[in-house]
Amino acid sequence: ISDVCCPFCDSVRTGHIFSCPSCKKSDFVQTELVEHYECGTVEPEKNFVGDKCPQCKKELKALGVDHRKIKNHYTCNECGDVFAELACDFSCLKCNKVFPENKARWKSSRGFKTII
Repeated sequence: ISDVCCPFCDSVRTGHIFSCPSCKKSDFVQTELVEHYECGTVEPEKNFVGDKCPQCKKELKALGVDHRKIKNHYTCNECGDVFAELACDFSCLKCNKVFPENKARWKSSRGFKTII
């Protein structure tokens, strides 16, 4: 088993910092998107007020027939961007420095054994 290791102080006591990939702010919410097949609109579910498409104004009738829901997306409260994957950096709990995944070092952990 490998652990993320701080490139500054060599500690394995690290945490994740998730953020918007566009503006790097950590102010986001998980969002369900709706795709309206007829006009191709894909927007957060909250924009489909009264089950009407915000683009073409037609009423959505049946899930799977004229529209679908797309789960596990995020909306940034700072810049408004919608994205499927969060940006992730690491924070060292020992020296308090922040570093991206590509700067992390990896250290083998002898304390755990994989059981199959």
